[in-house]
Amino acid sequence: MKENVRALRDGGRQEYAKAEDEANYFARFGKLAPNVPPTLRPLFERAVESHLEEHGESSVLNYPIAQSRRLLATMMRKPRRSRILSLDCGDVPDFELIAPHLAEFAGEIWCIDSDSEALDHAALVLESIAGRCHIIGGNAVFLADCFPGNFDLVLGNRLVDHRETGHAIHLIRAIYHHQLRVGGTFFFTSTAREEDVLALCRKAGVPPDAVAIRTDESGVALLVDVER
Repeated sequence: MKENVRALRDGGRQEYAKAEDEANYFARFGKLAPNVPPTLRPLFERAVESHLEEHGESSVLNYPIAQSRRLLATMMRKPRRSRILSLDCGDVPDFELIAPHLAEFAGEIWCIDSDSEALDHAALVLESIAGRCHIIGGNAVFLADCFPGNFDLVLGNRLVDHRETGHAIHLIRAIYHHQLRVGGTFFFTSTAREEDVLALCRKAGVPPDAVAIRTDESGVALLVDVER
């Protein structure tokens, strides 16, 4: 998967370089959700095919693209002033896709994961903005209440899929009620059923009209927006 993500990143850089007006291109890029940009679709499809062969159809196939799109859109709305929290960040393939533009646009970033090797790679990816990053090892369930809050964006890839129901509800409650600023977004992917995700949000005290769910391009994963 890392090779596929790297191919997406490198191919993406080549396409970005062809854009006549880079700033306008990225502005459009941030508004294209939920569709994969046409210039990246061939690379995306090859990565999907390879990932299916390795991991099967139950995995989230394109979360780095979906999350990088959100990251960039959030950063560009508030250049160098946004606050972003990434829980279960792994080796940050989503940030890696937009790495050439982090120094210009990124604000304050918090990355949390229990995998120390993944965090070592994350530190390399985010090296250009090290002074604006907080990379912390630990379990998201126990750390969700420990951050200063007021985030513009909180990310979580499959954050609730492999946790006990009580822990998943605690995470959603802590993020929605304590970590997001008013107007902020909690964006996460899930391979659970839509009704199960809605039930978790309801039990966490999230208003029904604050939750929007759609299926990603693979047809396998849900992309969930929780607006504060």
